[in-house]
Amino acid sequence: MTETTEINEHDIDPDDIRLPHPYKIFVNTRPHIHLTKHVRYEHLVKVSGMRTSPDQKFSIAYSDGPPANPEGEMGEGQRVEIKNGMMFDVAPTNLS
Repeated sequence: MTETTEINEHDIDPDDIRLPHPYKIFVNTRPHIHLTKHVRYEHLVKVSGMRTSPDQKFSIAYSDGPPANPEGEMGEGQRVEIKNGMMFDVAPTNLS
């Protein structure tokens, strides 16, 4: 089952580009439809289904990206260009 991610104004950068057709991305193996050229760290955490709290931090690794960023990691406040079928793994980090 494909879920549509709701795009709120705070999820989209003012200069972001709406895609001509939706892309399917995978967040923790769950499919999501995304409508813009980039996705933000905060949006991925939101749609990941992970429990959040003000002190909780997350690591996000991605793969199967476009040539500009085929794989890597994201931190708070970052965004990456996406492509259809891109994979994101969102995991809580352990704070010591």
